[in-house]
Amino acid sequence: MDYSPEKNSSIEEISSGNVDKNNQTQNDTVGIDKLTKEVKKIKKIVIKGQKTNKKTNVLLQKIHNAIEELMEFIPDIIKAIKPRYFLIILGLAIAFLTLVATIGFDWRPSWFRNTLGDTDPKLHIIQETPPPKYTPQPEPTIMPTPIPTPTSIPTPTPMPTHEPTPTSPTIIHEHRPLYDRSPSWRLYSEGTLVVGSGIIEWRNWWSPWRDFRDDISRIVFTGSISVIGSMRGFFHDLHNLTAIEGLWHLSSDDADYMSWVFRRVSSLTMLDLSGWDTSNWEFMRGMFESASSLANLNLSGWDTSSVILMDNMFYGTTSLRQLTLGENFRFVDHNYGNASLQNPPENTIYTGRWTNGAHSFTADELMTNPIPSLAGTWVWERR
Repeated sequence: MDYSPEKNSSIEEISSGNVDKNNQTQNDTVGIDKLTKEVKKIKKIVIKGQKTNKKTNVLLQKIHNAIEELMEFIPDIIKAIKPRYFLIILGLAIAFLTLVATIGFDWRPSWFRNTLGDTDPKLHIIQETPPPKYTPQPEPTIMPTPIPTPTSIPTPTPMPTHEPTPTSPTIIHEHRPLYDRSPSWRLYSEGTLVVGSGIIEWRNWWSPWRDFRDDISRIVFTGSISVIGSMRGFFHDLHNLTAIEGLWHLSSDDADYMSWVFRRVSSLTMLDLSGWDTSNWEFMRGMFESASSLANLNLSGWDTSSVILMDNMFYGTTSLRQLTLGENFRFVDHNYGNASLQNPPENTIYTGRWTNGAHSFTADELMTNPIPSLAGTWVWERR
């Protein structure tokens, strides 16, 4: 036989490994036995605590102490046993805690209860406060109402001989700018819109007044207003508007987009816009479209040399019978269409033509700028 030192050392290592495994298995068995004994002990204590009412607190205290002892060496048990056994024990522990909770025992450890100021291990029983006794209240004594004597009857107040003073109109909407330079304005209950001074740089298709188009019947401008960029849809859809005061306060020098300004302003009968500077205007599309009541329009100061589009400018102005133009006014025809000036009626009174006293044209002829200057007041030609 070979008794070399190398072979002897390997044999010793194998034998020592077997000894370690045997020791580990023995430790696992001892740990499981201890845990089983503790669980049986707890089970017996719980059963005894349920059978006797006189020793409930003592038994529950023993259960509590057993739990605390169990909590002390649980880490050692976890190290000693295999993971699969730990899951079984964990399930038993949860079942046990559920059982303890059903009998109302405070299973919290003493160190935990001490942190909450609760050191009494006894069960906490909520005592119900009995309802207060009902004390009947005496019924109130009803005193009879005294019958007024003739001297106590008040003298009726005489009716006023004059009509009551009518109340002043109230503000139904008000705009006060906070962060921009737009004008402030107020709308009163009787239909008057009062607009102050400011700068208008609207980017929307319509003015904010369009939301109150059913209420506005009169507009008063009280201060200077500068329009920058666009005046598009300024009075659009104000179908109850009958008068505009202070239009000279509007400065449109820096505006170029003037389409649909008076579109569907169907109650307005007269407009004098001769003071507006239109030299920079490029778009006048549908400016007076469907202003069906407009009869007298003064554009004598207008310069249309920069205008690109003028289509439908007068479309639907069926009542327009007096149109005043200036030296620098020229109609613009584009692929989108012409200004759609309406022909006067042709009947026993009117010829269906426009005249300025010296010349007579149909609406289509007039929109072709047939003469060097269209300055003058054009009216329906009579027979």
